[in-house]
Amino acid sequence: MKLPPRSAALLVVVVHHAVAGLHAVAHGALGIALTPFQGAFVAGVIIAAPAVAVVLLVTRHAGWGALLLVVSMLASLVFGIVYHVLLPGADNMFEVGQGGWANLFQTTGPALSILEALGALAGIRLLMPAESPANNDGP
Repeated sequence: MKLPPRSAALLVVVVHHAVAGLHAVAHGALGIALTPFQGAFVAGVIIAAPAVAVVLLVTRHAGWGALLLVVSMLASLVFGIVYHVLLPGADNMFEVGQGGWANLFQTTGPALSILEALGALAGIRLLMPAESPANNDGP
């Protein structure tokens, strides 16, 4: 069964938010605090923007919703790679230790990256013109 593009985008955003919630729990349990910038970015770009995007997808502003989904998911992906992989510190998934909450942190970080890439792809697919059945005769 193939999901329609809007349904796929909604599914990715819902699963992304669930995984982000688990990641936040791991952050708290491990005592990894966010800076004010990080907190604002997480709240505005990682959580709110994709939610607003999927709401827009069912309005006459669907194109803006798809664009917001692409931009927010790509920005979230870059943010996660920078803070969880490239920069040293407590938020780096290679420096949090092992076992327990560290395992959850180290699992949800890459899962978020995968979901963010899928979300960006879903948004890009929504921005592409729909194929006309009349022009879909195959090779």
